[in-house]
Amino acid sequence: MEDFIQTATTQLEVSEQASRRAAQFILQFVKSQLGESDFEQLIEKLPGAGELLSQSDGTDGQLENPFVGDPLTDALTLANQMNTAGIESEHLAPFGKLFLEHAQTRVGEVWIEKIFERAPNLRALMD
Repeated sequence: MEDFIQTATTQLEVSEQASRRAAQFILQFVKSQLGESDFEQLIEKLPGAGELLSQSDGTDGQLENPFVGDPLTDALTLANQMNTAGIESEHLAPFGKLFLEHAQTRVGEVWIEKIFERAPNLRALMD
């Protein structure tokens, strides 16, 4: 995940902290949509993701999971959380696309499609 964070930071000209926090929120979102079992299988195929997700937010411990399990609400929450992390609105979709491209090269198209099946509104946010 460190290579993704560096790529996003450089290509989108955002801070490393913003890239790291936004990636944490994306991972939390994916976990909320896939469920524990599928998410654990995915994390095994995405080097550094588990470590990134378990990192502190630097203020009061681990990031709380803001997602409620509703795909539309959670997709909007994800966009808001990424923005709060420091990813400007015009960079939300490019950041998400970079993340998905990074993940796809490591976990395969099947997993990306599984995420979109469970969270169809996410695809719209990436356009």
